[in-house]
Amino acid sequence: MKSCLSQHMNKGIQLLCSAIEKCVQTDVWIVWHPAVLKFSFVNQQISRICGTLMIEHWLIKYGQSTEGPTTTSPTPELEELIPLIKTNPLCFQAVLELLATGKERCVQQVVLLLKQILEEEGKHIEDPDIFCSLKKTLADVLKRFFMSDCQKNSDHNLLALLNTLCLVQQHYAGDVDSMDLKLTYHVSNTLPKAGQPNLVVQAALNFLSCTLATADSCHDSRIASLILSNSQLMDYIDIQLWKMKAKRIFASILNLTSMLMVQQYRYNIQVSKPVRINLEQTLGLVKSDDAVTQISGVQFWSSLFETNCKSGIVKLIRTRKRTELLQDEDVGLAVTSTELRTLVIYIQQAIVKDVHVLQEIAVHCYACILNHHVQYTEQMGNHLLHQPWNRMLLSTVLDSYEDHPYPAHVLELCDIITGCREVKLKNHEQVQAKIDSYGDVTDSTTKQLVRYRFLNVEDVLLCLQGSS
Repeated sequence: MKSCLSQHMNKGIQLLCSAIEKCVQTDVWIVWHPAVLKFSFVNQQISRICGTLMIEHWLIKYGQSTEGPTTTSPTPELEELIPLIKTNPLCFQAVLELLATGKERCVQQVVLLLKQILEEEGKHIEDPDIFCSLKKTLADVLKRFFMSDCQKNSDHNLLALLNTLCLVQQHYAGDVDSMDLKLTYHVSNTLPKAGQPNLVVQAALNFLSCTLATADSCHDSRIASLILSNSQLMDYIDIQLWKMKAKRIFASILNLTSMLMVQQYRYNIQVSKPVRINLEQTLGLVKSDDAVTQISGVQFWSSLFETNCKSGIVKLIRTRKRTELLQDEDVGLAVTSTELRTLVIYIQQAIVKDVHVLQEIAVHCYACILNHHVQYTEQMGNHLLHQPWNRMLLSTVLDSYEDHPYPAHVLELCDIITGCREVKLKNHEQVQAKIDSYGDVTDSTTKQLVRYRFLNVEDVLLCLQGSS
């Protein structure tokens, strides 16, 4: 009985597929009902004939209008697709194929859907299979896209693919695998191509930065090696860094370069040709009024001193003729003492700014500068550590968090400035142990102790004696 029923169903599907293929106008057979949408992916034959068309029309009909205001989440009608995409491999494949072939409005809806799916999966599942499927399928789709003839006229498709890749990297930080290497290879070859829109370039840089961060977190040097071995990409980076055009693009390329500097130094990766950096202009970025540009500038100098100015990736070039005489401590260093003092002033100004991300990176940069010069040029290191401005800097930063817990980078700043000094007090270790025993610095009493600890150790002793 079941066998007979199955034969009749297969015959019915064959007749239905034949009828659909003969229809010139899709409006004749499309029915706007979730059950019909689900049926479109019941098997491979149905999916091949009407699945992609059905889902594309569904996205266009129920997607957000491009004329009105857009939101960051899909419409309720589009959300009905989410369970089908997650559970039906044929639908999943069709949606990803649309990223490479669909119209602009259609691919925008696909990105919204995938973003919601990834956010939901990332919240509830530690290592979901959907991420692995996404990476594998996207690698295949991206490869076919680059090999196709329609790539030149499909900027919105490439942008959608790159944005989806960024979403995957942001929501799933697993070990680097062969798919990551393939994707990095294809995206790295995208950037040097002439005429790429800024949005595509930005998305490609975002993906490479996310992948580099993932690789670094699991101590894998293959991504950095792959990027550094791409001579065309490195030439492109060199040109863009030297031009310093397109503010956001330049900031992203400088951030990518900073990450490459650290990983090249850490893993001793071979570099065929360094990129040129304009020293004076990059120094000026640290005091930029634009937050993104300023952060990229601070990050660069942080990476330079974290690698003890020995990274083989960058070559600092001065465009203005040096007028001051070289001092003894300047010999063999990447920057002169005058340039260093200027940089330190800019970094200190960045630290007191009320921008959490900037402050955190600036503190780390200040630590790298101090550690480098204490190690290599003791005279300059001691000068930086003992300048009176440090005390005022600490006081200003600590006061700015009067009503909030101290974040980790603020306590790091305290350790940077006071930890390197010789504090010869009999009970110093006891004071430090007492403060450490408090754990998280959240309540006002503990914060007061911490503030006293770093600004006046003797006051902490008095405070502890009074409370005992």
